[in-house]
Amino acid sequence: MAGLNPSISETLDTTDQPAFATSDLRIVAWNSAAERALGHSARHVIGRPCYQVLEATDEAGNSFCGAPCPFLATLADGQPVRATKLWIRGADRQRIAVTVTALVVPGANPKETTLVHLLSPTGEQAEDPRSADAEPVTSSKPGAEYSLTDRERQVLLLLAQGKSTRSMADDLFISPATVRCHIQSITGKLDVHTRLQAVIMAHREQLI
Repeated sequence: MAGLNPSISETLDTTDQPAFATSDLRIVAWNSAAERALGHSARHVIGRPCYQVLEATDEAGNSFCGAPCPFLATLADGQPVRATKLWIRGADRQRIAVTVTALVVPGANPKETTLVHLLSPTGEQAEDPRSADAEPVTSSKPGAEYSLTDRERQVLLLLAQGKSTRSMADDLFISPATVRCHIQSITGKLDVHTRLQAVIMAHREQLI
């Protein structure tokens, strides 16, 4: 998959969940699962504004995406972005219902911040987004099997909000070294290698 950030592109291609990443409102990564689910090839969408490609609407049919990005605005207010049901446009112009989870990857400055979008299609397709209600997305594996502690879940939640090691330490009143130990324990329990992979796994398995 081509993209402006090879590490993020490679990470997204390790999951079979449709996913893409944006920076400054433009698509910089688009995985193979997204190609299959939505019909848009990575070559066709990389570099384009995400809101022009997906034309996302809420369940009432109101336009959702645009400038400013509602997900980034929520994060800027210090609030976590919760899974959101949206209707997006596939390559065949059909509306597809998905649950979107957004994860932030901080950059050197706000314009370099990357927003990873994980899509969970609900199986609905309709021209009118008000025509049906989505079934709840359920996890295929109970989170208890990973044996995460309450503190590790707190660290995972802060990771999903794009917090740095120092910021997490300040929020939890612990040392940066302790934060790094928690992250090492989390990645080991989830059998992943990076923070982004851990957050993707956590959302997929509903651990946070």
